[in-house]
Order: sequence, then structure tokens, then C-alpha cells
Amino acid sequence: MCTEVVDFGCSLDRNMDYIRLCRVSQRSMRNCCVFIFSETWLGRNITDAAVGLEGMTLHRADIDATLTGKQRGGGLAIYINNSWCLETEVVSTVCTPDIEALTVRCRPFYLPRELSAIIIVAVYIAPSANVTEAMEVLHDIISTQQTAHPDAFFIAAGDYNQASLKTVLPKFHQHVNFATRGSNTLDLVYTNIKDSYRAAPLAHVGNSDHRAVLLTPRYRPRVKQAKAEIERLVMQHIKSCLPANLDPLQFAYKSNCSTEDAITTTLHSILSHLEAKNTYARVLFIDFSSAFNTIIPQLVEKLRSLNMDTNICNWVLSFLTQRQQSVRMGKRTSSSITVNTGSPQGCVLSPLLFSLLTHDCTASHTTNKIIKYANNTTVVGLIKDEDETAYRREVEQLTRWCRSHNLLLNVDKTKELVMDFRKSARPEHNPLIIDGAAVGKVSSVKFLGVHLAEDLSFTTNTAAITKKAQQRLHLLRKLRKAGLPTAHLTTFYKGTVESILTYNITSWFGSCKEYDRRQLNRVVKTASRIVGAALPSLTNTYNKQCISRVAAIFKDTDHPSDSLFSMLPS
Repeated sequence: MCTEVVDFGCSLDRNMDYIRLCRVSQRSMRNCCVFIFSETWLGRNITDAAVGLEGMTLHRADIDATLTGKQRGGGLAIYINNSWCLETEVVSTVCTPDIEALTVRCRPFYLPRELSAIIIVAVYIAPSANVTEAMEVLHDIISTQQTAHPDAFFIAAGDYNQASLKTVLPKFHQHVNFATRGSNTLDLVYTNIKDSYRAAPLAHVGNSDHRAVLLTPRYRPRVKQAKAEIERLVMQHIKSCLPANLDPLQFAYKSNCSTEDAITTTLHSILSHLEAKNTYARVLFIDFSSAFNTIIPQLVEKLRSLNMDTNICNWVLSFLTQRQQSVRMGKRTSSSITVNTGSPQGCVLSPLLFSLLTHDCTASHTTNKIIKYANNTTVVGLIKDEDETAYRREVEQLTRWCRSHNLLLNVDKTKELVMDFRKSARPEHNPLIIDGAAVGKVSSVKFLGVHLAEDLSFTTNTAAITKKAQQRLHLLRKLRKAGLPTAHLTTFYKGTVESILTYNITSWFGSCKEYDRRQLNRVVKTASRIVGAALPSLTNTYNKQCISRVAAIFKDTDHPSDSLFSMLPS
């Protein structure tokens, strides 16, 4: 599939300098796979070198005055980007008084398995042409190639004037839905796959009165679609077979659980512990090196221990082993090797398989908690009377578990927060040692999208949120200046600004200082003035989300926080 295609309706000779400049200065033009030109006005006196583009192969079909009866106008050209495809061939050229057509067959370096080739047809139909005759000729051209290449992808683009390819090929789909010359849509792009491209207008090229058309791909290979669907089915089946109380502090891939629950559970355990005398907490945020790439086939044994169906276990084993992998750089491809560890990149199942691999990695001491969200693992040590023995043993045991399960701890990126609010003289906290290296202690860390600080304030988190939201307000102002209606501005605010301000709001807003709240509310007030309508305050949003979250937890007896709530006496 072409990553990007541009359809031009302009003379080439007079606009080459402009086109070359665009290829240098505009990334979309530089990375484009195909340029299609109609009405090139090229003749035999103009050489390929004069209209060549660096890194692109030119195929042209100049107008023949003896066949068309015209002395000027017409002509077609197709440029193919060499980094996308080198195997190209002109399969036909047609030049009649009614239609000009240039057909090029391509076999690019990468092509979805269900497609055998890409066939590009550049078309020019003059305003005075016999449309019926022109469509019959174009039908014959495309039908011939469809017979020879039934699995090919077809692009038929150019200046159709008043003609429509759907009159002879109704299964082809037209993608251009905007005017390309004045108020008329004359430049059309047809393909044999629905919704394969999204068309967008570009500026006029030089003095041309036609707008260029940029096509960006929307097609998703069928093999990838089928693969993802199968993975989702397997994932749903595995989740339905798992016991409800399996690894209760793993919050990923569970109904009614989210990052919000992982954060609030962590904060609740720390705050509850710090209420006692002579206590403090040490929190270790673990970073794994390429976590999903270390999933080992021994996972299947764990699935069997969970009474998983044998067919599912065999499917997962086959999924994880005997995969062929190679590396491609430009035109060079390495030899293949067999991979028996890790999950394929971008795999739907990866987080679930990793969470199942680590389901037995739980705290062995009651004063510790291991809280997980997929591959994000946090060890919370609740320490009293300076006794860190249980915490340090927990970390040592976790290190051994990781080593036995092929997981590599990245000590350089693993960080620790120490939360100690004792007013008396506090001793220096000795660093934690993992594999001979000291873990770095930090004053704040970003945990599942929320900044946690050693003083348990959320000033750092508020500052980060405010900064990001204010950047989005600039876009809101631009849209207001462009005359977007209030309803649309409100929708944009909710999707791009409010979503930032309210992310995991139930876990941090209640503990914000008054100064921090004023900063956040200032953003909402500014957005309200830009939009021109009242917007919900963060306090109201926080209260509503808290009530909604509590109601959802109260109905779920398997939720880790269910025991924290009880009915009031009637």
C-alpha cells in the first residue's frame, strides 16, 4: 500500500522548480510514495532529465497530436519514490481524442500479503471528450489488469472533468470530497478498496488552477486485522477462566479496575500506616528492561496450574515460540533467527500474558505490598521503629524471583521514595542495594501518570498538569479565532484540556493545597472565557467522580478496596 499519494493537475515544465522546492521543504512531499500528474504539457523536446526528481523514477506519456488532433495540453506522468519501490513497469499507454491513460504496475518493498501488486492509472479526460467512449476505454484498461492481477490494488487518479468511473466500474470507490478547481470537483481518485485512503486538499502548484490532492492511507492489512481479532478472542477467553481473586493487587486487565485504583491503593496504605507513631514508608518503583520481550514459555506451566484449557495452553505456547525475526534497513534485510522468548511487538495479549507470568510475585511479609499495573511494579514498605528487615528481604526475594523468570531489573531507572514525617531527629536512610548497585532516592516520581512527592503533596503534579493544559489553551484560542461555534469549542475543551485536568482526579485533588487548586481553576476560568460558555468546576467534577467510583467499588465485592466501605446504619 502506498503510504502517501499526491495527484496534481498542472503543467510540469513550468513548475519543476516549485515542485523540487516543496520536496525539500515539506516532509509530506518528501516522503510521498507516488506523484501523479495530469495535463503535463510535455513534448518530445523536453527530456526526462529536465523534469526529473531526485530519488524518484519517472514514467511519462506525452500527448500525441496525430492521435488526439491537439497541438497543446494533455500529457501524463507518474513518479515513483525509489525508497518505496524499485520494481515498476509501464503496462499500457492510451492516447485518443477522448482519453489519455498511463498504467504503471508496482511491486513495492513492503506489500500486505493479500495484495499481489499496486497498479496506478493516471487519467486525463478533456472537457470536450465523449464521456461514454472514454469510460469504455478506461474500463477495458482496468479490466484487463484485473484479469491478469486479480489480487492487485488499483489507483485510478487524474482529471476526469465530468466523467465518473463508477458508471462502468461501480465497485470502485471515489475518495475526493472537496472542490479541486473553483467550485467543481474535477480531479478524482478511485480505488478498488473502500476507505483505503483519506483525501485532503493541498495548495495550487505554481500558476495551476487545480488544487493538488494528498492521499494518506487508512487501509489496514487483513492479516493484521485477523491476528488482532484472534488475540482479542483468546484474551477474553483467558480472562473469563481466571479466578476473581487472582493477584488482587494487579489492577490491569480487570473489570472495574484502573490506574486510578492502583494509585489510591498505594496512597491509602501509606497514609494509613503513617498515622501510627514512629513510622515511615519506603516505596520502590521498579523498572524492567524490555519486560514484554522476556515473557518465557514457562508461562504455559502457570496457565496449567490455573486449570486453563489444554488447547489454550498449546495455543499460547505456539504463539510465543518458533517465531522468525529479521531486521530490515533500507534495501538490506538480515538473515532470520528463531525467537523463543518474548511477545510479538504491538501484541494485544502482551500485557495480559505478562500479568499472568507475574501473578505469583506477591509480598511475603504483611508489612509490605507489591502493587502492579501490567509491567509497572511498585514495592511499598511500611516500616516501624526503624526496622527495615522485612522490606529489604522483600526486595531481595523479588530480585531472585525476577532472575528466575528471565526478568532484568534496570537499577539505573529504578527509583525510591522515602516518606518520613517524624518530627524527632531522623537518622539517614541507608540506600537500597540491588545486584551490587545503589538505588537512587528521589524527591518525586511519576507513577502511572501522577507525580508523587516525598512530602505527599501534589504541587509538582499540579504544576505539570497546569503547564500541559495551558499549552492546549493556545489551540483553543486558535479555534475561537477561526470562528468555531461554542458547542464545538466545548467539545474540544473536554477532549484536550479537561481530560488532562481530571486524569485520575480522585487520587490527588482532595489532597491539593489551596494554592494548587487556584492554579487549576484559573485554567478552567480562562477556557470558559475562550469558549464563551460556563464550564464545570474541578471541584464538582471531583465530587461526582468520587461518588461514581465509590458506588462502582461498593457493588464489586472482589475489588481490593471493597473492605474499606460499609453501609451506614439505617
